Amino acid sequence: MGNVSDMDQENFFDDSNVEVVDAETVEVTDAIEVESTAVKEVTSTSEDTSVSVNSGLGALNLDFSSLAATLPGVAVGETGLTVSRFPVERIKFSKGQRALISILSDQVIVAKTHYDEEHGSFLCFGGACCDSDLARVRYVFPIIKYTTDTKGRPIVNRDENGKAIHPAFDVTNMCLSIGQDTYDTLIATKDLKGSLTQFDFLVSCSDEQYQKISLQEAGDARYKKDKTIVGSVTDFWNKNYKNILKSVARKITPQEYEAGKAADLNASTEVDFEDVFGES
Repeated sequence: MGNVSDMDQENFFDDSNVEVVDAETVEVTDAIEVESTAVKEVTSTSEDTSVSVNSGLGALNLDFSSLAATLPGVAVGETGLTVSRFPVERIKFSKGQRALISILSDQVIVAKTHYDEEHGSFLCFGGACCDSDLARVRYVFPIIKYTTDTKGRPIVNRDENGKAIHPAFDVTNMCLSIGQDTYDTLIATKDLKGSLTQFDFLVSCSDEQYQKISLQEAGDARYKKDKTIVGSVTDFWNKNYKNILKSVARKITPQEYEAGKAADLNASTEVDFEDVFGES
């Protein structure tokens, strides 16, 4: 298994509007798959995709798990299961709910973006999009978010006897997209400490609509002490690093931009106030 630093930086992003700086990344080893707590892993010894129906008293016992085993875009679980349409979800913080995150790389992805009603948030292509709207700059990092209580304390996984088990914590791979003010805070931390990847950060949100946040160090990065989590995180980013910007802004061509303006198409189903009015 490779590590995050093994990525082909030349092919990491082929867009001229994306800049990658400071190539120091977290070394990770011993990749081990981590079992999801949201959806049970499905193993199949047969390619039969038929639905199993066990009749008897009460409700029918229907098993659709074979669908998830054979269709990559399908997940099966208990009611309450949700999935994101993005391969890498952008983290959104809630007021009154502290979050605990760990930044996985000192390398930052700098993307210029625009927003309009026809296209939503999209990557600057250095043309007509800049004629009437200055680009906003977003600083994007790969992160993990721990499952925590409302105060941001990680919930430790234990067996029925109360003994800690592996993985020690449940984490979600996401991306952090921030503006200049928050980025300046991280620059100061890196200058002082040498790396952002050695710490966990406790994040508080003062304005949920505009995603105004503050970060403070919260001890050594906990996930690094668990090889199961390290392996799972490494495997995820080796597969998904090219998708990190999709939840931040989409790529459009100059032709698509002009066509959207001419037809007055509304490609955005909801307004993201942080994209429109957040820190530049």
